[in-house]
Amino acid sequence: AIFRVGVRKVVAVEDGLRRLRGEADRLMGLIEDILDLTRLESGKLALKTVPIAINEIAHAAVETTKASANKHGVTLVEELSEDLPLLRLDEVKMRQVVVNLVVNAIKFGGEGGQVVVHTAREPKYVRVEVRDRGPGIAPEATTHIFELFGQAAPEDTGRESGAGIGLHLVKRISELHGGHVGVNSIPGEGSIFWVRLPLALAETAEQASRERAAA
Repeated sequence: AIFRVGVRKVVAVEDGLRRLRGEADRLMGLIEDILDLTRLESGKLALKTVPIAINEIAHAAVETTKASANKHGVTLVEELSEDLPLLRLDEVKMRQVVVNLVVNAIKFGGEGGQVVVHTAREPKYVRVEVRDRGPGIAPEATTHIFELFGQAAPEDTGRESGAGIGLHLVKRISELHGGHVGVNSIPGEGSIFWVRLPLALAETAEQASRERAAA
């Protein structure tokens, strides 16, 4: 009996530590978002671009958010196209973009659901999508969801809204790369948040690779 009580206490302590780590990570993420927002508003956020595969960034974002997905019983699925060129991107900031979209989908997509990270090539863009099967977003809300403090939690998720900074940063960082963002959502069926990055970035990436090889 004493052994069982001891085990229960250890499990309780471990659970408490996991929750504390999760809260600490959430707080640090919020602080980083606020710092980036401050740099953006002051014009001091400089991109450090390198030629990199968007699939590498997408996969890293999935790995980063696995703990949060497991916590909510959400399954993360990668659907990554194989015919994508290298793009000249800020690896850290673009990973932040995809992470913010995945975290948003996990938070509002519904317990025990599925979040899909999808990449594809379009005629003039490389597209990154994050899809969920949650309650969706009302049409009137999609028009301002990327605005600062514009995020609102669907009423039937039972969860609180976020700080309203993450999606705004997704928009601003994507635009710094020459891209743009959007959301397609059907109430009751889920949402697709997407980022489109111009293929012109691929030309720059290929040029940078040639210059490095010639150096």
